Amino acid sequence: MKTAKQWLKSTFLSVRLNKNPRFYQLDGRTQAINLEQQLDEVYEKGIANLVKEDMVVNNDGKLTLTKFGEAMSRYYVRMGTMHSILKLPPRSPLQDVVTVLDRTIYWALY
Repeated sequence: MKTAKQWLKSTFLSVRLNKNPRFYQLDGRTQAINLEQQLDEVYEKGIANLVKEDMVVNNDGKLTLTKFGEAMSRYYVRMGTMHSILKLPPRSPLQDVVTVLDRTIYWALY
């Protein structure tokens, strides 16, 4: 988890939070909190979402990818797309998978 927090501090989001913290209101707050607190909040929400969606497992602070998380990472699949794929019944026809992907690509373009 420490490595993940360090990585988050090196991202473009960190730079933008530092330059314009009011633009990135978290939970609707308007008062600015310090950059470290904002990054911690983004990190904690992100990890909680990944755990909830079964993309990672948190073992006492050590994050491990699940097979779904590994596939999502390897193939650059967005969280919403992966969520839709995982909602499909097991052994869904290829047509259903393609329909989910098509809908996701359509909404990403518009």
